[in-house]
Amino acid sequence: MSKNSPIREVAARIVDDTCGSLAYCVSGWLQLFIGGLFVVLCYVAAGIPLLLGYMHECLTSVMAGNERLPELRGIRAMFGNGLRVLAIGLVYGALIILPFAALLLAEIFTLPGMAITRPPGAGDFMGYNVRYSGFSSTAVIITVTSMAMTFTFMTLFSNAWLRYAIYGSLRSALNPVKTLRWTVANPELLLSKMFSFGIIGLIFAIPGLLIAAVPGIDRTYSLPFILFTAISPWLFFAGLASNTFLRGRQIRYLRKDGKLKSAD
Repeated sequence: MSKNSPIREVAARIVDDTCGSLAYCVSGWLQLFIGGLFVVLCYVAAGIPLLLGYMHECLTSVMAGNERLPELRGIRAMFGNGLRVLAIGLVYGALIILPFAALLLAEIFTLPGMAITRPPGAGDFMGYNVRYSGFSSTAVIITVTSMAMTFTFMTLFSNAWLRYAIYGSLRSALNPVKTLRWTVANPELLLSKMFSFGIIGLIFAIPGLLIAAVPGIDRTYSLPFILFTAISPWLFFAGLASNTFLRGRQIRYLRKDGKLKSAD
C-alpha cells in the first residue's frame, strides 16, 4: 500500500473526524453544562427551541471554520432560529412520519399471525409453527417499515436544516422537492449522516459499558443506573454536538473543494 493511497487517506480522515467530533463536545465545559440543562428543559416546550437554536449556532460556526463550542449569547436570536428549525422538523414529520404511521397501523391490523397462542396439546404443533412464522414475518415487516421511516425523516430533516444554515432561506428548506433533489445531488451528505450516528452511539456506549461493569446494574434503582440516568442529558447533548460538528465540517470541505451542488 502506497503512502498516499486512497484507503490510507480515508482511514486518516475517519480517525481525524472521530477525534475532532469527540474533542468538540468538550471544547467548552460551560457550554457543555448549559447544553445539558437545555436537554433537561426539553421536558417543557421552551427547552426545545433553545437546544435546536444552539445546535444551529454550532452548525454555522463549524461551517465558518470555528471548531470549538460557541459561546452562549444572543438568546433571542438563538431561540428564533430554534423555532425555525423546529418548524422544519414538524413539517417533515407531518410529510413523512404520518404516512409511515398509517402504513404501520395497516400492517398491524391486516398482516397475519400477530397473535400467538401455543396449543394445549401436541396435536396442533404444525399450526403453532405456522402462526409463529406469521408473527415473525409481521415483526420483520413492521421493523423494516419503522427503520425506513426513521431513516427517511432524519435524512430529509437534517438536510433541510443544512439548507437553511447554508442558504438562509426557510421557505426553500421547507420545500421537500428541493430538499430531495439537493440530497440526491450531494450523496456524500448521506454517508456523513450515517457516520455521525455511529459517533453518537459511541458517546453513549462507552459510559454505558463502564457503568454496566459495576455490580448491581441489573437492578432498576441501583446506583449505576441512577448515575447513567443523571448524566444522560449531557451525553445526549454531546451526541448532538458531535453530529453537528461532523455535518458542519463536511459542508465546509465540500464548499472549499467546490463540490457542494445547489440543485435549485
